[in-house]
Amino acid sequence: MSFMLGKGDHEARGAKWLVKLFAQYLRWIYLISTERRSLVHFNIAMERRGMIRDAPLIIVARFFCRRTIVHIHGGEFLSGCEMPRWLRVIVRVALANGPVIVLSELERAALSRNVPKARIVVLPNCIDLGEARRFERAFVDHEGLTILFLGRICEAKGIQAIYQALETSRNRGIKSRFVMAGGGPEEDLYVRKFRKLLGRDFEFAGVVTGSEKMSLFRKCNVFVLPSKFEGMPMALLESMAFGLVPITTGVGSIPEIVKDGHNGIIVNWQSSEEIANAIKRLSVDSEYMRNLGRNARQHIFDYCNSERYVKQLNAVYSL
Repeated sequence: MSFMLGKGDHEARGAKWLVKLFAQYLRWIYLISTERRSLVHFNIAMERRGMIRDAPLIIVARFFCRRTIVHIHGGEFLSGCEMPRWLRVIVRVALANGPVIVLSELERAALSRNVPKARIVVLPNCIDLGEARRFERAFVDHEGLTILFLGRICEAKGIQAIYQALETSRNRGIKSRFVMAGGGPEEDLYVRKFRKLLGRDFEFAGVVTGSEKMSLFRKCNVFVLPSKFEGMPMALLESMAFGLVPITTGVGSIPEIVKDGHNGIIVNWQSSEEIANAIKRLSVDSEYMRNLGRNARQHIFDYCNSERYVKQLNAVYSL
């Protein structure tokens, strides 16, 4: 049974939203008090609004003595941001008992500073490698770059820095195709901006799933995600499994997946110049690009496969 709590991209916060939220809390109290299932698995992000919204659910579940596992998927407070003291108290109450899953050793260290009594387990994300196993990328010398962004289209994902980097690349005479997939609050703005900048070299794919997403991974060879905050992005793992070279910021658990110069390129947040330099390097050095793509693929096959993940998750459920 699943239970979702949150706000859609185009849903305004107001009286109607507050009534809906309150009704969801009442529904949760009823559900957790009457449902006798042995385990509640929470998926949350360690960020201000999310913790204020979700901590009461965890506390209620523990009040009714339900077995709980809290699975944290990144967030600003695991990426170096200081947690306010009042919020730290709430988080410590919510996470003090029961296993807490994080995505990396980096996140374990960050969480331990705020919740020293939490029982923390590191479990990296995994992906289905079926389609990637059936695909063999042909690394062709002097092949043009086809750059993919797949995610929420908003400032926090670095979409403006991508725009500026591609503008710089164009001014330097470096041509590439750019495919933007996903949706979000700034979707219309950036579709217009990229179309004006790149013309026929821009494609907007919208929200993609299944075979459409796999098709994008096959036809692109670079994945760009210069986010401000991340956990361990599924789209990053999926793209690397297809041999795409990642250009990404070293936030959240990404540094445990992407090693700069070995299987990807790490750039600083909002540094369009560094993104542009990475694009230039990949466009002129086919051997470098080939090595990064092959190493990216191998790393995901070795460490992010579902067989390994299920075994580790079952061990957490047995705690």
